[in-house]
Amino acid sequence: MLRHIIRTIILTLLSAVLYYLAFPNVLRHEGIWPLAWVCLVPLLYALEGKPLRGRLMIGAIFAFAAYSMSMSWLFPLSVCGWLLLVSALSIHPVIFSIILLRQR
Repeated sequence: MLRHIIRTIILTLLSAVLYYLAFPNVLRHEGIWPLAWVCLVPLLYALEGKPLRGRLMIGAIFAFAAYSMSMSWLFPLSVCGWLLLVSALSIHPVIFSIILLRQR
């Protein structure tokens, strides 16, 4: 059971890192754009076969990790603003996780 949870978290965080690298970021100003085509594949594997509560948690972990990295430029300016923006942007992947459940 613990092994399955760790696998799910690793897939979710891998997807978040690939998402971050696919778009312009601190490491590469133009991003590694081909990753945009495959960055969500680990997330889809992590979501497969999970109940609604699990999908909500996976979607929230992915969203918070991906947008935390993407919006890291805002952190030195305003920690509260960074947290509010990341929280607001995180709603979309969570909704995606719920809609994906309804499609199956």
